[in-house]
Amino acid sequence: MEQLNLTPNGEPLQSGGTQTGDVAGEATAECSGKIKGNISSSGKIYHLPGGSFYERTNPEVCFASESEAIQAGFRKSLR
Repeated sequence: MEQLNLTPNGEPLQSGGTQTGDVAGEATAECSGKIKGNISSSGKIYHLPGGSFYERTNPEVCFASESEAIQAGFRKSLR
């Protein structure tokens, strides 16, 4: 049976990423995929390389493709 890792909000951790605690005690994922996902009061947002917020995003979820992010209910960052 496959082990399912979850984010703090109960969402599946995507693409085999792992969770590590940051200074604030929130879980983050170390991305094996190139797309970074965050869950906040603004919703589920994914960030692509080259995007305005990509470098400063500490992902909670990681994705290998945009279609994987969309299927998980995330939307593309507007910037």
